[in-house]
Amino acid sequence: MAAVLLGALAPALIETGLVADIRILPPAFAVTLGHAVILGLPIALFYRARRWTRLSATLVGAFLIGAIPLGVLTLPFGGSASVDGIPTIVNGVPTLAGWLGYLQSLAMAGAFGATGGFVFWLTLRSCGVLTASDHEGAAPMPGRWRVGAALAGAATVASVAVATIPSVTMDRSCHNMFRDGRRSASPSLHIDLDIAMDDWPALTTLVENFGVSHGMSFRNSSSSKPAVKVLGLSACTEQGLVIEANEQRWASRNYTPLIAERGVPISVFDLTDGNQWQPLARELVAVLDSRWPGKVRFIGGDGRSIPRSIALPPNSP
Repeated sequence: MAAVLLGALAPALIETGLVADIRILPPAFAVTLGHAVILGLPIALFYRARRWTRLSATLVGAFLIGAIPLGVLTLPFGGSASVDGIPTIVNGVPTLAGWLGYLQSLAMAGAFGATGGFVFWLTLRSCGVLTASDHEGAAPMPGRWRVGAALAGAATVASVAVATIPSVTMDRSCHNMFRDGRRSASPSLHIDLDIAMDDWPALTTLVENFGVSHGMSFRNSSSSKPAVKVLGLSACTEQGLVIEANEQRWASRNYTPLIAERGVPISVFDLTDGNQWQPLARELVAVLDSRWPGKVRFIGGDGRSIPRSIALPPNSP
């Protein structure tokens, strides 16, 4: 148990460190533990039957355990794709850059697997299991059993600690619309703002000022990388009114909208399922109209454009 848990935890911790976000640890551990249980244990039992206890054999098997599943799932065939403007798949055929990127991802996944395999092997060796397997009928010394029990206890505690991370790190601010346990939230108003990426900074300032003037908490989670530009804005109240603007523009698509002929989606939510959103939405639309005349459009629940009179009925309370 110690070997399996620690072997799965090691690569998950490395991946979390590379991303620098502890929230990645639980899902990463779930993936590595799945690899360890579904693929690692059967191969470990096969190794045991063949009496293959050398570290080199363990590393080779663990590397393949890490690389093969990803390799099967990400075979670079079908359609067309590019990364940072460099074609990787053209008409279903991988380019040289595509193959190199594919092999690089396999090498990284294999390295994670090998790391887990090394920790797995080292744990078994520390517990005296590998020593015992070298001599039929032999048993680990009592001191080694105590080491194994201690490692198993530590691995169990560490696994439980990882499982508690989502609840400990959960965003409990009003920006998290699912903090109360709800599984879905539908916008009361969906605005489609027809502006270019150059106007994103102006929109950020507008939403921030609008939120502050209405006593709302503001959060800007936007980011800019060579591969993707992300707009992430949120303004909210503790009473359940939320304004969100989220958009992504990818270099592989020449930074065009993900949905053709669409602009920046801005949604207004009322988590009380009442009409409190309507005065706020009217003021927001008026501010957007003032800044970008003729650029404010509205989207219905079916994803199609709807007239302003339906999105914001003139006689609504």
